[in-house]
Formats: sequence, C-alpha cells, structure tokens
Amino acid sequence: MRYKTIILFLCFAAIAAGAHAQPAQGIQNPLQKYLDGISYWRFQYSAEDTSFGHEVVALDSIYAMNDSLVEYLLNVAPQQPGILKRKPVLAEDADMNIITSEDKKLAIYCWNSHTGTSDFYNAIALYETTEGVKPLKIANASDAKEMQKASGEFYNVIGVNSDKGDSYYIFLARVKMPENNMLNIMTAYVLADNQLKTVELFSGGPSSGKFITYIYDYMSNYDFEKMKEIHTVHLSKNGKKLYVPEVANNQMTGKWQVYNFDGSKFVYDTIE
Repeated sequence: MRYKTIILFLCFAAIAAGAHAQPAQGIQNPLQKYLDGISYWRFQYSAEDTSFGHEVVALDSIYAMNDSLVEYLLNVAPQQPGILKRKPVLAEDADMNIITSEDKKLAIYCWNSHTGTSDFYNAIALYETTEGVKPLKIANASDAKEMQKASGEFYNVIGVNSDKGDSYYIFLARVKMPENNMLNIMTAYVLADNQLKTVELFSGGPSSGKFITYIYDYMSNYDFEKMKEIHTVHLSKNGKKLYVPEVANNQMTGKWQVYNFDGSKFVYDTIE
C-alpha cells in the first residue's frame, strides 16, 4: 500500500503541474493517460520483463490509476472551459464511455476499472449549474476494494424538463449476468437548486420510484447486421411518453411498457 500512496502522490503532482499547461488541448490527454495506465497494469505489465527496483503489486497500481482518474474528473475536469460543450477526443479503442445529454448540460464518464475478474465500472457525472460545472461520483470500484459488487456500465442518458423548469435525467446502465443475460437499470435524477440527486420520477407498473429494472437475453435482442440492440428504452418524439421493453422469461416480447409524463413524473399507463 506504501507504493500505491507514492504512485498517487506522483499522479496528483503531475495533474497539478500540467493543469495550467494544456488549456487548448482540453482534457483528452489526461483521460487517455490514465486509461492507458490502467490498461498497462491490467494487460501488459509483466514482472519478468519489468524492473522497478522494488516489489510492485499490479493491482495496487490499477487502483492507483483509477483513483487518479476519479480525482481528475472530480477536481480538475470541471474547471476546463467548455467541458460539457465538446466531447474529449480519445483513442478509438479507449475503454471509456462518454455520454452527453441532448441539452449539453450533463455528461457521464464511465470506464471499466479492471480491478477484478468481472467488470466493475467507475462513473462520474459532470453537470452544469449557475455556479459552474459540478461533479457527482456515481460509482467507484475503489471505494469497495475487496467488497466489490457488480457495477453497471452506463451507456445512455435520457433528459426531460418538468413543468416547474427542473431538469430530469434518466441514467441507463447494464450489468452482465450469467448465460448472456443482461440486467438493465434505469435511475432517475433531478437537477434542482444547483444539485444533481436521485428522485422518485417513476410511478406505478414495475417501477420503484427512483428505478426501473429488467433482465433479458442480450444476444436475442441484438441485431448483428446493424450492430445494435433492437428493443431499447426511449422517449416519444414529443418527450411525453417513456417506452420500456416488455420482457417475459428473459425474452423481449416486442411490446412496450408505456409511462406518460404528467409534468412531474412518468406514470405507468399500459402495455402496447
């Protein structure tokens, strides 16, 4: 753990030294640097062909790189001008999803932490307020260490405005399960009073206020020609109806659970 502390210190020092030296480049270089570091310690490091002059624990270094990336997104990225207006440029094979809301007022940074044999994802949201851009730590595998639970990969965000002018966001995440099954998790947030927090946005049906979940066979819902899933959560064009795939025995039925937006909540209506 002593070496992990040293690595973290050096990473933080590099951030502090470079934060003012790269305003024109945005944040893509630091993001890529930490992602490459995670990849190196997870897939490329070999004790046989690497010499550091002392014992190195690869897992500690993976945690350290993840912690540094989390700290960067929490403390440095929000200060970057225009951070929500343009998506950072990363390598094509970068192991990170950057999901931006349609109104360009929120972005989710989600990446595989590679801290275990299963997929454990970290996720940080950046959102616009009248006080500037603020961060919210959604998931951090390092917080749990050995007590990790499967964490979802965030892959989309849906936004809608309430009648009172508050912005609601639905974060979509998925967790891989055995036998090609996928757990889909929808979590509702509200941006009000310059704070992003969970909210009971769903009413009725299979929802539980803040969440809607369902499990399905991922492969049976995938179109290999179009390289995308067939039945996915979506809003109607006018933003007044939320469509959630109907599932029976882990299979998509082709029907939809429909929630109507009444100006403050999505209220379960029918299956169509």
